[in-house]
Amino acid sequence: MPNQAATKRFIDIVMISRLGVGDGGRETWIYNFMAEVSRQQPDVAFRIFSLPLAPDNILVTTDIKQKVDVEHIEIPCVKTRVPLVLSFVRTFPAIYRQHRSARNTESVAVVGVGSLGEALSVYLGSRGAPASLERIMWLRTVFTREKFDRIPCILMSAIKFTEESLLNRAFDQIVANGDDTAAYYRERGVECEVIHNAVRLAEYYGASRTPQGKLAVAFVGRLSDVKGTAEFLAAVRQAANSGLLDQVEFHVAGAGPGQAQVQPLHEQGLLHYHGALSNRDMPGFLAQMDCCVALTSFTPSLGGGGVSNALIEQMAARKIVVAWDNVIFRNALYDQEGYFVPQGDATALHQCFRYIVANPEEAQRKALTASEGVKRYDIRHHVGKFFELLDA
Repeated sequence: MPNQAATKRFIDIVMISRLGVGDGGRETWIYNFMAEVSRQQPDVAFRIFSLPLAPDNILVTTDIKQKVDVEHIEIPCVKTRVPLVLSFVRTFPAIYRQHRSARNTESVAVVGVGSLGEALSVYLGSRGAPASLERIMWLRTVFTREKFDRIPCILMSAIKFTEESLLNRAFDQIVANGDDTAAYYRERGVECEVIHNAVRLAEYYGASRTPQGKLAVAFVGRLSDVKGTAEFLAAVRQAANSGLLDQVEFHVAGAGPGQAQVQPLHEQGLLHYHGALSNRDMPGFLAQMDCCVALTSFTPSLGGGGVSNALIEQMAARKIVVAWDNVIFRNALYDQEGYFVPQGDATALHQCFRYIVANPEEAQRKALTASEGVKRYDIRHHVGKFFELLDA
C-alpha cells in the first residue's frame, strides 16, 4: 500500500514470533487486530518487528496485503545455545534504535505483544526515545506460566520479581487480555487495563451444522500438558472401553510435545488426528464438529491464560463447549452457554460426553445461547477500546 507518511500515525509492534498463519493465538489476534484497525483507523500504519517470517505468514495473506499499511523489520536470531527469547532481547534494541534514527517519522506508540521477552525488548529498545512515544505492554500470557516446564525452580522468584519491576517502571500502559491475567498481575502490584481477547466473529457464524450420526468432539490447540492433552486422551481411552465410540468420534487439531501420545491413538482408530491447522482452515474444520473442549489448566502460582481465541471462535460457530471449571474459561463462558467439569478430571470429562449424547436438545440450547453471547468479543469493540486507551 502507498505510504503517505505525512498523514499516517505509526504504531510499532514487537513480537517474538515468526507470524505463521497457524502458529497460535497471538498470530491469529495480530492478524485480526491489524485488519480491523485499518478498517476503523485508515490513518494508522504498522511497523512490526519479529523473527524471520515463516513461509506461510500473516503478512502475505490477502487481507493484510490489500488492506493494511505494514512494514516488517526482521530481528535475526541465529540458532545457538542461547534461548531464542534471550537472543531476540539481545539483538532487538540496536536494530530498533537504528531503524528509528534512519526514518523521518516518529511512531506514536510501541506495543510489546506477549510477555517478558517482548517487555524487555521494548524497554531496552526504546531508551532515549522521545517522551511522546507511548510504551504499551499487551500481556497475552504469563511468562512463568508458559515457560514453567523450562524454568528451574530456583530462578522462578527472581524472574517474577524482574517482570513485575519492569512492567511497573518501563511502560505507560499495561493491557491484559483477560480478567484472570489482570488479577494475577494486580496481586503482584502491576496495574492493568483489561481488553478482552476478540476475533472476527463473522467468519465463524456459518460454521454450525445440524447434528448427524456420531457426536463429533474436537480438541483444538497446542498439544501440551498445560492445555489438557493428557486428560483428553485419557477420556478418549475411557470412551473406547465403555463403548461410547459407537456414539462419539474424537478429533485432534494441533501440534506440540503431546503429538507423540496422540499419534498412537490415531493409528488405533480411537481418534482422528488432523495435525496443525491454519487460521484459514479453522472455520471449515469447525463446520464438521459438534462439540469442542477447552482444557487449559489454571494454578494461582502460574496465573491465567486470558480469554481464549479458540474458545470464542467455537462459541461463535455454535459448538457445544466442554471446559475445565476454572477462571480461564469463566472469563468468557457462562453456565447457560456450555458445560464445566472439574479441572484435571478425565473421568468427569468422559461422563460429560455421555451426558451430551443423552441430552442433545439441552446441549444445542447451550450452544445457541453461547453463539449469541459471544458477540461481546467482537473484534470491532476490542479495537475501539484500544484506541480509547491510546488516545486518552
